[in-house]
Amino acid sequence: MADSIPLDTDGDDVVAAEPEGPGPATPADDPLDHVLWNPVSMATVLRSHPQFDESVLDACSGTGASALPAAELVGPLGRVDAIDVDPDAIAVLRERAGTLLPQLRAEVADATAWAPDGYDLVQCVLGVHLFEDVEGGVRHLIERTRPGGRVVLTVWSGGALAPIPAALAAAVAAETAPVEDAPVEDAPADAEPGDAEGTDDPAPTDDAAVTDDAAITDDSGPTDDSGAPDDSAATDSPESTDAPDTTAAEPEASAPRSPIGLPQAETPGALALWLADLGLQEVRAESIGLHLALDAELAWHLVTGTGLRRELDGLDDAARERVRADYLADLEAQGVSTVDASTLIAVGHRPEPSPEADEPSPEADGQDEADEADESGDQDESGGPDESEPRAD
Repeated sequence: MADSIPLDTDGDDVVAAEPEGPGPATPADDPLDHVLWNPVSMATVLRSHPQFDESVLDACSGTGASALPAAELVGPLGRVDAIDVDPDAIAVLRERAGTLLPQLRAEVADATAWAPDGYDLVQCVLGVHLFEDVEGGVRHLIERTRPGGRVVLTVWSGGALAPIPAALAAAVAAETAPVEDAPVEDAPADAEPGDAEGTDDPAPTDDAAVTDDAAITDDSGPTDDSGAPDDSAATDSPESTDAPDTTAAEPEASAPRSPIGLPQAETPGALALWLADLGLQEVRAESIGLHLALDAELAWHLVTGTGLRRELDGLDDAARERVRADYLADLEAQGVSTVDASTLIAVGHRPEPSPEADEPSPEADGQDEADEADESGDQDESGGPDESEPRAD
């Protein structure tokens, strides 16, 4: 396999596609493993820091790029639950884990409906943008951790993979656009009525012409004695009033949802604030730069192997092939040779219960003592009630 080629030391790498040729194969090798899933997942695991004996939920695990290293780090006494809705991906993950990682349990499941909780760590790499309800799904993942547990999310950076999403959308729109009817040719200017090809309608009779003239006369409005139009009637015409137009304005169509991005979290700061609003504490986020050297094969894998593949739903094989050809032609016309695959990684903690909720405050203690003193009444030096005070018989 080709090694990553570092551009500089700021974490921004350019990764070339693997050259063709023999090499060690892994079960159901994903063409994006080397150039995308592995580097992004390892960057995530370095920040989520699974520890020995911990329990981990790896949501939207795919074929295991982040779940497998997490299972190695928690050791045989730990546990990693890897879940994904794609049964094919889970089958590959189970094959890759084999019998060497009994602490890894791979299940076909929806992360937004996963019931077990109490995990030390919940991590999700490039998966939350696939949720139907993104905020609801993220809240659910946060609730899977124990109080004080860690939540680590990796999402696409703002503008990631551009211009691939736009080029794909244009190709799909061209394929699915309705076919317009062929325009009808206008008849020659000097053609007589009824001479149009394929028309058997006879020319209008004189009576019809007279009727049309009468209609024109009736539409001309009232006239005065001289035969000229009566301008005084214009003030009574509804069309001449200056009444405001009460026609309701058409509501603006909402922008289509990005197939891979999160509009509310396109920068590290925005991602951290968003997760804090969802209930996490001590959130920190950073950008991880990654650029890919693009060729036609990788450009199409970035469609079929990511969330962009949803744009192809409903297309048959022939339509997909036409979309592929138009999409690749568009990228070539733009001269696209690299693509930005940068991501954002955020780490936060689920709040722990406040100890003040279980312990009474000093002010409350003082108030309780005062209440007890009031109830006990005055006492003499011996501890009994002071009978020097007058009593009512």
